[in-house]
Amino acid sequence: MQEVLQQQSTNPNVRDCILKFTSSLYLYLQGCFIEYYQRQTMQSRPEHLTMDFFNLMEQNSLQHKNIAWYAEQLCITSKYLANVIKKTTGKTVGAWLDEYILLEAKTLLTTSRLSVQQIADRLGFKNQSHFGTFFRRHEGVSPVLFRKSSQLFA
Repeated sequence: MQEVLQQQSTNPNVRDCILKFTSSLYLYLQGCFIEYYQRQTMQSRPEHLTMDFFNLMEQNSLQHKNIAWYAEQLCITSKYLANVIKKTTGKTVGAWLDEYILLEAKTLLTTSRLSVQQIADRLGFKNQSHFGTFFRRHEGVSPVLFRKSSQLFA
């Protein structure tokens, strides 16, 4: 091939044809690459959004418990965020937020000397009663009983 190119390189028609062919090949390969990249991006976008949501949740769940806030931070709609999280994890945004807050509550109840009221305040609940209702709904016991039972096993 290289020998043919060298022999024909003096012929302007052949050289022009080779340049056009090379340009066409380059544009075709560029199109293939772009298509491949877009397919890869589309497949992984939900996973990227899910990871971004988890990072935001870890940093902000005590201040922000509303899906709209997370969607706004990710520049997507609440409905789209809800669908993506449900599809990628099998759980709703609300369930993840509750789970993270519950984990934080359990940690504070078992490792700190903060009162239940102080923990409720730290976790962003309106009052101790709302915190107690939330905790009881998820754990089946009050925060005080949970703390006592965890001290028995410590």
